[in-house]
Amino acid sequence: MRRCCKQTGIFCIECCLVASLVVTAVSVGVYHLYIVPEVLHKPSWYGLQPGMASPNFACAVMVATGRGFVVPAEGDSAAAQYPGAPELSRFLRQECTHLSPDQIPEDFPTCKPFIDWEYRHRYLLYTVGLLWRVFGLSWHVVTALRIALFAMLIGAVYGLMRLGMGRFWSTVVTLAMAFNLNLLMNCRNLRDFSKGPFILIAIFIMGYLIARPVKRRAFFALSVLLGLVIGFGVGFRADVLVCLVPAVVVLVLCRRGGLRVAVREKPVALVLLAVSFIAPASQVMGVYGGGSLLAHDILMGFATKNDDMLGLNRASYEKLYVNSDLFVTSMAIGYNERSLSPDVASETLYDERRFLVQLARTFPGDLITRGYASVWYVAKGGTSSLPWGLFMAFCAAVVLLIIAHQDLRLGWMTLFLFFYFGGYLSLQAESRHAFHLLFIPYWILGFLLNRLFSRPMKDQIVVLAREHAVCRTFNPCQWNIVSGKVLFKFFLPVVILLTVPLYAARAVQSSRLESMAEAYATAELVPVPAKARPVKDWTLFERTAYPPEHGGSARPFDGEVEYWVAEFAPGTQWRRIWLQYIGDYGLAESFTHGLWIAPGGEEDSGNMRYFFPVVEFNDLSKSSWALFAGIAVPNACADDFRGLYKVRDKKAFPLFLNLAFPADRNSLRSCQKLYGDTSTVLNAEEARFWLRDLPEYLLPPINGSPGMVTLGTESYRECLVKDPDNSLLRLSYAASLESQADKETVLNAYREAIDAEPSFFVTYGYMEAFLKRNAESEDRIAFWKEMAALYPEQYLPLFHLGVALEENQDQAGANAAYAILLAFPFLDVEILEGLEAFFKSSGDLEMARESGQRVHHPEFP
Repeated sequence: MRRCCKQTGIFCIECCLVASLVVTAVSVGVYHLYIVPEVLHKPSWYGLQPGMASPNFACAVMVATGRGFVVPAEGDSAAAQYPGAPELSRFLRQECTHLSPDQIPEDFPTCKPFIDWEYRHRYLLYTVGLLWRVFGLSWHVVTALRIALFAMLIGAVYGLMRLGMGRFWSTVVTLAMAFNLNLLMNCRNLRDFSKGPFILIAIFIMGYLIARPVKRRAFFALSVLLGLVIGFGVGFRADVLVCLVPAVVVLVLCRRGGLRVAVREKPVALVLLAVSFIAPASQVMGVYGGGSLLAHDILMGFATKNDDMLGLNRASYEKLYVNSDLFVTSMAIGYNERSLSPDVASETLYDERRFLVQLARTFPGDLITRGYASVWYVAKGGTSSLPWGLFMAFCAAVVLLIIAHQDLRLGWMTLFLFFYFGGYLSLQAESRHAFHLLFIPYWILGFLLNRLFSRPMKDQIVVLAREHAVCRTFNPCQWNIVSGKVLFKFFLPVVILLTVPLYAARAVQSSRLESMAEAYATAELVPVPAKARPVKDWTLFERTAYPPEHGGSARPFDGEVEYWVAEFAPGTQWRRIWLQYIGDYGLAESFTHGLWIAPGGEEDSGNMRYFFPVVEFNDLSKSSWALFAGIAVPNACADDFRGLYKVRDKKAFPLFLNLAFPADRNSLRSCQKLYGDTSTVLNAEEARFWLRDLPEYLLPPINGSPGMVTLGTESYRECLVKDPDNSLLRLSYAASLESQADKETVLNAYREAIDAEPSFFVTYGYMEAFLKRNAESEDRIAFWKEMAALYPEQYLPLFHLGVALEENQDQAGANAAYAILLAFPFLDVEILEGLEAFFKSSGDLEMARESGQRVHHPEFP
């Protein structure tokens, strides 16, 4: 009876502490998200913020208004523009905080979601939708959900702290974490933050199972709860799926009172885990199909930005220099195009798993190093301080030795969970993926503080001298059977497990890079003409021609991935370069980036070649396009630039690495290191902003919609006075005039842009799009006749003239224009295919046959 009363009292105390911490978390969340959101140095997500669209929550609005799990069928979903429901558009763009269901027409057209985003976040959208249905459509409701999730996370943190320390230190450490601004800043991102409570609750259940003996019913109940937490969590954010593997390991290896009991209970627990996970997760996991989506998320973590965040010492190569979804997808597709047969199905071409596997096979040493760096990154709380990092690494080692000294099985299980959850962050190391692991350094320090101050201070010297595992382990004079067991059954095996695979993998990686080096040394290069142009404190070596790419319509992928080379004089220091793209703002801005080039050897060792991938989208009929413009170097290093080239045989290079290849191969850095001269010094995120303000390279969308133009018309005029021969600047100026000037002024600006560079197909594309929107058919035809007469050596005016005549039902005129066009020695495959189709429809089979033969000419792959 007394024992029961005591346990009840302890349970009540714990509940009161948890309730107090949850109330504190709610208060902190309300303060920072409602009262003073500016403290977090970010705009409030629920305030009036024109243009900050939340298009994916359109599905939640449909759920809230009783329409079901659907999305609007018409409009621009990415920009949250729905003409049929303007108030819905304003709400999703957060131009207002509230929306009434009556403001959405009853006959508003809907359909099943177009993309997989809604299906992958099904439970998150249902949660928001149901809350809106109960409390009204308001962004304040979403903020309240963030606060509730934050409070849940803090409650889970307290539970985790109680697994390693008493109530006092658990409360102190949990309160410290509740006021951590890094955690609060991530609280504002609902999609990413929502995974935090699920992961921490799952870790708490796993920790409880390995640290506390539980009865059979409790064991089975916790197994079911663990599966439900992971299964439902996956519907909020796929990251929760990482908990499934350790959950299985914990259920298999946790202590269950003897072999017979374990044999009876553990299979049942595993079945319960599987059933309780599959039941909710089956509504989500089917979207991932064969796993290419997960492969894409992992590939994003290979970007240099993540390596720098983990503090890795750089090698002579970068696997993916920019953290962009489209760039990563393009690189994976390019790899598949080079390594598979030309007639491969589009589904296989877009499967990113093969690219991921190839990266893993080529860089096994880097993968292990990234895992160790990730564990260290988590242990030190994401800080870049080396002394603090070393201190926290020592503290973590001490904690593990203390636990192993008390219980060897518990020590190994704790080590597994520590390295697993710390190491999985190597997949993507951004703060939004790592915030929930902030509890680990708090737990380590709280554990040690609890051990240090749990007894009167006067007893600590005796404890440390006679009982402390570290002292007895490293002092041979104090060794006995117990400390020897820790040394030989825990410490030495851990050291072996951490070092042997690493150096073995590095040896394999070095061998594979050595076999690749020959291809880089003997690469056949095609010179690319470039002209130097001063840009601020840099010199931009800009390509002088932008020919259309081949076969846009003949391939499933409408982009082109090529391998380029910039040649430099050798150097012993890291140096900066800038890759500049031209295109519409959304795409060109993503690919434009600054990079660091690894040292290329001594002065007399020969020129260094820097290989880098170029991804281009040249189909102007699409909403986004981008072309590589050139490479810039600081003025102080401009004399080191030797030339710009393309690699002729792309298939000789399975992976398009950013690689600084020195003439002296001994200067090649063949692997990443845990720490070194570039750690915390080189920063890929900062490199994005070295040379940003070049508006002539970032054009408005070709469809005439509002774009993010960084200069006004007057500023463009001032730039043209300084650089009147800049064809890109003239094109950007003409495009910026479309929404500000009359038609004739815009036409004259485009004429000047064409005259500045008559062969640049982008200018013709923008001009054609403007004429289609703003001119009559006769005016359009007259303009292209004028251009064809002015530039008879160019085929693009004739092509656009033929298209205008064809659309105007002038078959004879179009036939004449296309016949002249076909006489040009080089035409794009897409144009030739269009000519073949036109001549067939008009009955001119001879011209159709000639067009078809040229489509399959060896000049076109």
